[in-house]
Amino acid sequence: MERQDSRRASADLSCERTLSVAKATLPTLLFGLNLAIALPPDAIVAPADAARPVIHTLSQPIVEAGELEAVLHRPTVSVGMGRVALGEVDTRLHGLVVRLQAFRVVDGSPALITVGMVTPEVRPGGERHATVRDLWRLTAGAIAERGIPYERLVGLGDDGFQSLPGPSTAQVAWRTGEGLATVSLTSLDGDTHALLGRARAIAARVHDLLLLDESRAPLTSEEMVVAALAASGRTTVQIARALAVSERAAAWYVSSLTTRLGLSTRAQLTRWACQQRPRAAEVA
Repeated sequence: MERQDSRRASADLSCERTLSVAKATLPTLLFGLNLAIALPPDAIVAPADAARPVIHTLSQPIVEAGELEAVLHRPTVSVGMGRVALGEVDTRLHGLVVRLQAFRVVDGSPALITVGMVTPEVRPGGERHATVRDLWRLTAGAIAERGIPYERLVGLGDDGFQSLPGPSTAQVAWRTGEGLATVSLTSLDGDTHALLGRARAIAARVHDLLLLDESRAPLTSEEMVVAALAASGRTTVQIARALAVSERAAAWYVSSLTTRLGLSTRAQLTRWACQQRPRAAEVA
């Protein structure tokens, strides 16, 4: 079995099979999707008549190759990226979408890096959709069923783990808000300890970049309302009444906005909101 996994790793590292996500064969694409969504290889249950899923283009990369070069200190290039509705390859995952990007280290021993980001798909309401929590539970079950070595990680997102789904592959995955992010590193160079260390270093950098991107994104209309209420000095109870939600939900809105803005206290949020008062007043 180990020899077979090694041959698979070697094949997946070959230039011909990793140059483009869009050109990948269905088996290779499913293998990559497994890693991108934190599932062990072969854990996706594709229908017998499954066709190749539609791979949508990404308007911008998840991470630039230069960021990975800075971590690995080796030249790295992006070899493909795209977005896939996971319900097209596994009905259990209907309602989730993954953005994935593949990179190749181009000097010395070959190495392949896959970065994935799973989020809920924006769809009309009324039907049952899978959630990131559903996927997280599915992953935990698949890892336990296959006896894959893994270890929980503290300080990476809301919850995270590292695992060795193959003798030449290390994976790090973490939940953050409503999303799930992954980093997988396949390399025939070095022992598993070094492989996990490099995967963790890449994951830490991707985690920081995702947080930075989130903090730079414009506030939603709901967040602007919370900011306007904070600027006016409303208490959590008053914010709950204004939003017609429970006090617990209002506290969560305030806490989430504070964290997203890179602040640490309610007072800092109030000061920030007051500085934005012209914009907040328009929403209020």
